[in-house]
Parts: sequence; C-alpha cells; structure tokens
Amino acid sequence: ISANSGGGVAGGISVAAPTLNVSGTLEATTGSAGQGTDSFIIDVGALTVTGSGRISTSTAGGADAGSMQIIAADTVTVNGGNITSETTGGGLGGQITIAAQTLTITNGGGLTASTSGTGAGGAISVGADAVDISNGGRVSSDTNFVAGPVRGAGGQVLFTDVQSITLDDGQITSNSNRGGDAGEVRFENVGTVQLENGSAIEAITNLGGVGGDVIFDSVDQLTLATGSAISVSSELNTGARAGTISITAGNSIDLLD
Repeated sequence: ISANSGGGVAGGISVAAPTLNVSGTLEATTGSAGQGTDSFIIDVGALTVTGSGRISTSTAGGADAGSMQIIAADTVTVNGGNITSETTGGGLGGQITIAAQTLTITNGGGLTASTSGTGAGGAISVGADAVDISNGGRVSSDTNFVAGPVRGAGGQVLFTDVQSITLDDGQITSNSNRGGDAGEVRFENVGTVQLENGSAIEAITNLGGVGGDVIFDSVDQLTLATGSAISVSSELNTGARAGTISITAGNSIDLLD
C-alpha cells in the first residue's frame, strides 16, 4: 500500500483494524516537488511487522516527508522488519510517533530515522507501558555521508512516560557517519531501564558533526549488566565535539558485572 507525491500533496493513509500484519510494504513517499502527507495514521489493536516487512515515510527531494502516527491498544511488534523515516534530499524527514501498551523490537528489527541529504532527519517518539529490544533489535537516528558543506542533522529519539525499558542484545543509538550533527537520545519520566548481554545506548560521531547527547531526565532505576554500556564518543574526527551523558535517577543506578 503506498501514497506517493511527485508534485502535489501526497494522499493520506489511514488504517484501522483489530490486527495489522505487515510482511510487505506500507509507505508514504514524497518526490522532488511534492508535499508529504499530513495523514499517515495506523490505529489498531495489535501491529506486527515481520521479515522484510516495512512501514515507511520518506522524501527524496526538497519537500518535507509526511509524519507517521502508530497507535496500538495492545502491542507493536517489529520482528525482523522495519519502521522507518528517511530523507535523501533537502526536505525534512517525517516524525514517527508510537503509542502502545508494549513495543517489542527483536531479531534484527529496526525503528529508524535517517538523513543522507541536507534536510534534517525525522524524530522518533515512543510512549508505552513497556519497551523490549532484543536479539539485535535497534532504535536509531542516523546521519550519513553528504558531499558538500550543508549536511542534515539527525532527529531526536525520545522515550516518554514508559514504565520499563529492557534491552537484551539491543541498541538505542544516535550516529553521525560523515554527516551532520547527530541527534539526541532522551528519556523523560521513565521507570526502570535495564541493559544486559552487550546492549548499548550510545551517541557516536565518526568524521561527522557534533555528537549527540544521551539524557535521562527522570529515570527511577537504571541497571547495566553483562557487558552493556551507555556511551558517547567522537571517532576519527577532526575536532568535532562528542556528546554528553546526563542521568537524573530517582532511586538507583546499578553497574553490574
């Protein structure tokens, strides 16, 4: 299912159903002169994106991409599939907003916003009772190589009002790889955050712009175990500043073997 624009306003996509299973493609795309849809809404009981399945909003030109809103009364599961926002031109990337009881990203699945152009990447906003990221699952904001002096900045990754976030061989990242400034990773009003089995929350700039910050603005309990890490870094860089880590915990911070 697709809504495309090459010159006018892209058509809207509205899906309402008790269950939506995506192993194909559901997308809204904006061309060189079009305008992204302002109505890309998925309102379901449960959403599952599997295998090569993809839900995306993108722009390849100067126009802004449309934003995407996913509302699930129960679960959003990304099992090897992808939910993405992408800009490869001068237009702004579309925002992805997810509201669900449980968000699960597993088996290499991804929730990503990226820019490979001069336009800023879209933001990702997640609100849920529980977020589980495992087995190579990832949430990421990426800025990639762009030739020329103007490079799009990465979008923010925001988790807000989440009771528990668990990463088990999972990643939440903001990366600038020879691109513009990296986006921020922020946690607001979050209960427990647990990282285990080599999981990572990180902001990295690699020959790119200013590194992104990792901010825990009110987290109750933060636990890192079995080789997991929270980090910011500037790699192979030419003077660009790495981001900062800021943690405000209401209860405890536990750093375990």
